[in-house]
Amino acid sequence: MQSAKQGIVHLLDKLPDDSTLDDIQHHLHVLDKIKRGQQSIAHGKRCNSKEARGRLRRWITP
Repeated sequence: MQSAKQGIVHLLDKLPDDSTLDDIQHHLHVLDKIKRGQQSIAHGKRCNSKEARGRLRRWITP
């Protein structure tokens, strides 16, 4: 498993040279959310498709 620093270096190597700090921050935020989701799944915290549809419905319904 790579360290946080290694992950950031890898990310920076993949981004275009003209990336802004906002671009970098956004990518770091997305990677953090993915990592947290993977950890939740590894600890058995997940929902089935029916529960996911219900959550999504609450988010998109005014």
